[in-house]
Amino acid sequence: MICIDESGNSGYGGGRYFVVAAIKFGNPNRIKNLVKHFCARHKIKEIKGSLLKLPERQLLINSLNYADDYKVWYLVLDKTHFQRKDMFGQNVLFNYLSSFVCEEIFKQATGDITLCFDSRTVKTGSKYSLPDYLRAKSIEWNVPHKISVHFPESQSHRGIQMADLIANTIFRSYRDNKLHFYNQLKIAKSIKFPYQQFGK
Repeated sequence: MICIDESGNSGYGGGRYFVVAAIKFGNPNRIKNLVKHFCARHKIKEIKGSLLKLPERQLLINSLNYADDYKVWYLVLDKTHFQRKDMFGQNVLFNYLSSFVCEEIFKQATGDITLCFDSRTVKTGSKYSLPDYLRAKSIEWNVPHKISVHFPESQSHRGIQMADLIANTIFRSYRDNKLHFYNQLKIAKSIKFPYQQFGK
């Protein structure tokens, strides 16, 4: 199972950076139990990365790292240097950025691929266009496996909640230039986009 979420603002304003992050779980049941116990302990319905206090974020990352059974891929967009500003806030931008995150995941897959995107953060238009777009890209990349795309509600999906935490942690590391939590994540691949002008 691969869960994908975003952090930041993909439109005009709202800061310089926008992150799309994917986390692949080797043991989804462990993640479900981890999140379930955290929510019960703190008497909350779901994990929202933007609302976590520092000790809570550290506790979750420590729990995530208890086993070496996950990997993270992400893209961070520097909106300052992105030439196609007409795409800001549009379905096509999210679809486009998601394909970069998914490419290596797809190429490394050894079987059918199941993707879960947070229903509340993906625009309605993308829910119709994104599955077909990613399947078309998989053909372009010569990926033979079946691609399934789902849009669950985050409140009922523990994996999406963990993806929210990961995306927010990465976003904060770029926004605030503080790497303490970022350096604890198991990053398989990071993409800075556009690469040559990024951060300048």
